[in-house]
Amino acid sequence: MASLFEYLTANGDRHLRQFPFNSADNVLLCLLFALPFERVLGERERQPFPLAAAELLRHQAEWPRFFNHYEDARLLYLAASSARFGGMAVERCVSVTSPREEIQFAAMTCALDDGSDFVVFRGTDDSFAAWKEDLNMCFLSPLPAQLRAVAYLNGAPRDRPMRLGGHSKGGNLAVYAAAFCDGEIRQNIVEVYNNDGPGFSRELMRGAAYQAVRDRIRTYVPQSSIVGMLFEHEENYEVVRCRGAGFFQHILHNWQVGPLGLLTTDRVSGSSRYVSGTLRSWIENSTAQEREALIDALYDILLRVNVETLSQFGENWTGNILALFNSISESDPRIRRMVWEALVSLGRAAAQNLPSPARLGPILGRRHREGPEGGEPERGEPPLPGVRL
Repeated sequence: MASLFEYLTANGDRHLRQFPFNSADNVLLCLLFALPFERVLGERERQPFPLAAAELLRHQAEWPRFFNHYEDARLLYLAASSARFGGMAVERCVSVTSPREEIQFAAMTCALDDGSDFVVFRGTDDSFAAWKEDLNMCFLSPLPAQLRAVAYLNGAPRDRPMRLGGHSKGGNLAVYAAAFCDGEIRQNIVEVYNNDGPGFSRELMRGAAYQAVRDRIRTYVPQSSIVGMLFEHEENYEVVRCRGAGFFQHILHNWQVGPLGLLTTDRVSGSSRYVSGTLRSWIENSTAQEREALIDALYDILLRVNVETLSQFGENWTGNILALFNSISESDPRIRRMVWEALVSLGRAAAQNLPSPARLGPILGRRHREGPEGGEPERGEPPLPGVRL
């Protein structure tokens, strides 16, 4: 199995007209355009990709800490230097984050040199506003970012075929935008890539808007998917082979590719099915009002710690965890009771979703990792450094 670096090294000299766009290209562009291109490119600007990449690399010291600076910079340089992507232009770069509006949204358009566009919707960054908006999916539809995604897509050129893609929340935004954009735009959409992004409610998926694009949706989830298994996916999804364990498989650098695209297997792991089943049970057995009240209460508690991002929280994690517990203990008794009842409810859902004893080993991580069929662990896949299996 190969990494994105090996894929790009092997195929970088093959133009898109010679070797058509595939699922690995989708993942590579979604990973690259999670980088902060808004720092070097405005909403009404258009630049050759190599120039924008070079400018972004010059500002690498200013990138947020949660990026993998070495691997991201290396992949960006290889892509910008390749014949496959070096001829594309980037434009319409938009980024909006507002804690008050509880929104985090970013998108950019890649004008490929085969005459098509790839519209990338960014996933969740490390701001608490972004994570709050993700949690709002439990009770709110549409989200502010989903409405922004529709408006962004409606501003696209109407004379070019296009593909849409995104990772995590970005994949959800890509599907939502495709479903609810103007009909004239929708008819130009060739494919929509949802890379380990959450699904939607059953009601939304039964609607005419979703059904109009259902057959063009390509959903990919890693073997230990958690985010991508949330809510419902009426469309078929493919399971990607990955390095690492658990949530580390959500990181696109760990997705494995072959000569023609992503490498897939037959099913997600037992731990993925267990966690997603537990969360679904909790959602189905609580009302939207209860979920909204709980999430708002937890968010208010978190804001009292006086940090705005996970990176800031991690700079003094011991002190911030202490401040978090103090905030909970000082909160209104009604809030404390609500949090406790939610934990009890989640524990009850976890107990109800426990599999048979024979399946507990993989879920609890007892020196075993499931292979593609849920049996023997695969060989030749080293875990990430520091991750114990």
